[in-house]
Amino acid sequence: MVKAVSRFFNTISNKFLKRSQRGDHSMVIKTETIQSAYDVLIKFKQAKIEQYKTAAAHLIAQVERKKGTLSSLETDINKLARWAKENKKKSESTATELKEEGKSEEEVKQHPDYILCITLYKEYDTTIHEKKNRVITIQQEIEISQNRIKLFKLQM
Repeated sequence: MVKAVSRFFNTISNKFLKRSQRGDHSMVIKTETIQSAYDVLIKFKQAKIEQYKTAAAHLIAQVERKKGTLSSLETDINKLARWAKENKKKSESTATELKEEGKSEEEVKQHPDYILCITLYKEYDTTIHEKKNRVITIQQEIEISQNRIKLFKLQM
């Protein structure tokens, strides 16, 4: 009888020990599963950060190109403004010379030098306005790109 009782208690204790060992083993499996899930999550986040970095780098390069274009447009505008001013002065001086010679207002407007200067002035003026509009557009694009760069930096 003593042997039966001791076997009973040994059986019960073995079952408890095996269960606790199984429980420890299942905890190891769960921590490994959690660790692998975190590894996957970390790799995903690292890939997202790399995407943000490359997107920000592309935007920065684009902004620099646009700033170069903006600089060349401003140089062109200054040249055209100077040329337009020169042609306007030349047309005015041609008109005064012709009027001093006794030509009528209609003859002055028909004179080839006067027509050439006025035509060039108008072309330069039109081109200046087009380039100024382009400058405004590029400045807006630069501002938008810089805001997006700030957003990418915040997300990183």
